[in-house]
Order: sequence, then structure tokens, then C-alpha cells
Amino acid sequence: MANIKTLNEIGHLNSSGFGRPWPRHGLYLLHWFSHNYVIFDNNGDLLALYNPKRKEFGFHHFDNRLECNCYQLLPNQNFPYYEVGNLNTPGASDLPPYVRQNYKRHHDDSNMDRIIISLHPGLVLDKVYVTQHEDMRTFDRQNTYRISKGLVRLIRNLELEELLRQAGYPRTIMFVTAVKRQETPARSHTTICQPAVSQPDWVNNKRPSVVSPRPTPSRESVIDMPHDLMLRESKINHVSVSIPESRDSHKLRRERRCLHFVDIKLLLSLQLENKRKLIVTDLNDNAPIFEQKVYTKTISEIQTVNTEVIRVKAVDADISINNNRITYRILDPAPAEFEVRNDGAVLLKRPLNYNVAQNYKFTVEARDNGDLFDTADVVLEITDFDNLNPYFNHSLYQATIQEEQTGPFLTIQPEGIKAQDGDTGINVAIVYSISSVSPSKYLSNFNIDTNSGVISVVTGLDREEISTVTVNIKASQQDDSLKSADALVSVTIEDVNDNAPEFDKASYSVAILENSQKDTVVFRVTITDLDKVGTVAPKMGDGFTQKEMYFTTRVMKRCQ
Repeated sequence: MANIKTLNEIGHLNSSGFGRPWPRHGLYLLHWFSHNYVIFDNNGDLLALYNPKRKEFGFHHFDNRLECNCYQLLPNQNFPYYEVGNLNTPGASDLPPYVRQNYKRHHDDSNMDRIIISLHPGLVLDKVYVTQHEDMRTFDRQNTYRISKGLVRLIRNLELEELLRQAGYPRTIMFVTAVKRQETPARSHTTICQPAVSQPDWVNNKRPSVVSPRPTPSRESVIDMPHDLMLRESKINHVSVSIPESRDSHKLRRERRCLHFVDIKLLLSLQLENKRKLIVTDLNDNAPIFEQKVYTKTISEIQTVNTEVIRVKAVDADISINNNRITYRILDPAPAEFEVRNDGAVLLKRPLNYNVAQNYKFTVEARDNGDLFDTADVVLEITDFDNLNPYFNHSLYQATIQEEQTGPFLTIQPEGIKAQDGDTGINVAIVYSISSVSPSKYLSNFNIDTNSGVISVVTGLDREEISTVTVNIKASQQDDSLKSADALVSVTIEDVNDNAPEFDKASYSVAILENSQKDTVVFRVTITDLDKVGTVAPKMGDGFTQKEMYFTTRVMKRCQ
């Protein structure tokens, strides 16, 4: 691959010869590309306003294949190339008419120029190239150039006519042919030649016309000049042309015409017309108009950040670039999750959460340089995605049950056990289970309903044996057991008065002095009750003799 020259100035573009002469369309294409297809961002990067993958304007992938002489037109890289400029490609009809005006579908030069871009992520253009076809299949690597960002900026500041002028594109072409009269030089005849503007006659293989100010004598014959005389925006008032004389024949031999001159001269006068160009200036009198007043779309909450969500489009009927250039913005209150680019693409800037917002509605404004504007509404519906685990309403529950009782708990605080899917828009069914019990030997004493989460005691618990049991429960998604949540249930066993009080001894024997004072402590007894409810109240019965006294004691327990 040969080194590719970079064009940095309009003068470089002129020297390259790209897009010239007529009817080539490369300079028209480059003007449209710089003004309407790309913009510069705040970092100075060149951005495409349209994705070339969509094949708008005739863009299509450029393979950069090896040609028959084993070379590639452009450097190898990890990013794709796209080309535009083939006026016979689907989508090329989207190009403005002034780019396509000279294309007649003939095998001429009106469809030989191309622009090739190197596309990076985010529609960033790394490099821009211009080239031309060498034949129907291959491109001319000697006439392939890179267009710098600086040159793109220069072109963006030029109107089309000024670009064509500075780049050397011919705008007026005039042709003159000679008419010979077989008379003496003194009676030479002056021929007035009409200048050919726009498309000359030779495009259709016709001889340029000659207009005579008076009828041509019958002996007059038309001969060819050695070369057609081409004048471009010339100020020449007349041209003297010497042609060979032949008295024997009206037809002149080619070799003599090219090499010899004789005395007879014809004076050719070039009549110039004083023309005026009427420039109609576009007035910014048309506001942008959205193609739709409401744009709707459904997107997933897992939409990738910095990707396009939806695209809006407004059209301005004004024809000049300065008047029909449109900028977009989201009006306040603007959701922080979205922003809109100047090509109408609405981008996601923050992750979405269905549980926070199930839909968004905002208004987009399209405004031109003259402060004319239109608005449209954007409605986005968010769909939930199964990316969250179930959860319990509380992480700790307090439950009570009487000892030796079976069945559901008497009470449970702060509310009944309940879990639900974290993805509320999907809400997959929940399956409950007991994962462990502490102490573990009581695991078999409990059961949980897999659908409702209600815990029951299947084997009664003895309060005198254990007062508190901790049950660990789990809630899992029915379709994915790995998505689960855990909670604790602290179970308190309430006491029941099912144990009689007991003395520490079956009988007691003490000696008391006969002169002991009143309220003297004689002896103490110890009474034990395994139950935590009720009050123990001893009661004595009477019986005595002179030397000894005896009594029986009964213990009564009063329940509260």
C-alpha cells in the first residue's frame, strides 16, 4: 500500500484534481458530506449524524480487499470502512439533487468519485478519504487522499459556489470553430460565436454551433480547427486564426493543416454577454416540524447505558443549511436518565430500575437557528427483568406458643410471615422452607407451609426443658431456587401450670425452748415449683401435747 497524502487546505484539494473536470461530482459530494453528514463535538472529534450501517445516502461497507496487483487501498485496522458516492446504489437518491444533477447513467466520469470513512464506536469518524475509480472494479490508489479535520472545517465555512471556485472546478466553457470563405484576404468574413454555458454541445458528441450575422454564401465551407479553442471566463475580444489555403479543393489535408500556414486569415470575434446572477436568499420562515407528535416505545430495565433508546426526527422546509439546521433538547423537567443528541437520537445515560419507575414521559424540542421550534412527546414504557432475589418484609419475627401445644403460633410479630419477588413486574411465585432450627434437635418439631409461609408446631415443646427456639426460614423463587432470601423466627414457649410444688424434706424435727419469745424463727422449709406461673402459699395444721407440738403443712399455689 502506497503512502496516502493528506489534504489540509483548499489549495491542496485544488492541486489534487479530485472531483474535476465536469461532469465529476466529487466536490459536490464532499461539500454535502462536510455540511450535512458530520459535526464536530466539544472535544474536536468528527461525528457522523447518521449511522452508515443503515445504508442511508447510499453508504455501504467497504471491504478494502486485496486488488489484483496484491495491494490494499487503505491501511488495515480493527474498525470498519464505509463508502459513499456511488449514485447507482440503493439509498443514493437521498443525496441532494445538486450532488446527482450531472449523473446521466452513461459510462462517463459522472459517477467515479467516492468518500470512504473509518468508523469508531459512538459514530466517531477516525479518518476520511477521497478517491476515484481507476476502472469499473478498482480504485486509483495514486489519486486517493486523506481529508484532514482542518480541511473539513474549512469546507463547512464555504458555500458550494465558493468551494467550486477555489477548488478549480470550471463553471463556464466556450468553444469557437472557424469558417473559411474562398475569397481574397481583403474580403475576409467576421464570424460571431455564441458562448456555450452550462452543458456544452460536445457532451452529446455534437459540433459547437456557429452563428453568422448574415447569410453565408453558397461557396462557404466549414472546416475543423486543428484543435477546438476553449476559453474560460476570458476577456479576449477577438482571436486571429491562420489556416492553410487550398485552391483545388475545399477539403484540407490533416497533416498540412497541422503544420503549414498561408496568407489567408480569418478574424474571429468573440461576442461576450453581460450576464447578471440573481441570488435568492432563503428566509428562515419555516419552523421545524416533527414527523410524529408522540413517540412511544417499550424498553427493558436492563437497557445498556449510552445506547440509543428511540429516535425522533423533525424536518425544516427552509433550503439553506444555516436555516434548516436543527438542534434537539429535552424540556424541563428532564429525567436524568435520558439525553437527546442533535441527530434526534435519545440515549440512556443512567441505569433503569422498574421498581423505581415503570414509565417515563418527557417533551423534546426541535429548534432551528432562527429560534423557530416544534415539540413532541416521548413516552417510554419500562419492562421488568428477573434480576432481583425475593425478600421478606422483615428479617426477624417474634412468635409465641404454649408448652406442649401443637398447631400454628399463638402470636407472631410484627406481622405474619410473607416474602415476595424483588422483581415486582414479574412477581414469580415464592416457595417457603425451614433451613435450620437452633437447637437443632428441635428441627422435627416444626413445619412450614410451602405456599403460605405459616409455621406450625407438630410436636409439643416442654417449657421446663427449653424456653426459646430459633427457626431459620427461606423464601425461594419457584422457577429458580438459587434466588432466595432468609429470615429468623424467634419462638418463645409459654409456661403452663402443670407441676405441683415440692418440699425439700418430707418431715422436719426441731427443739424449741419453752420460754422462747413470740415471732422467734423456729425453722425454715424450702418449697420448689418447676412452673413459672402461680404463687406458692404454705398453710399449717394444728396439733400438740405438753412436751411436744406437731403440725402438718400444706402448700397451696395460687395462679395469676
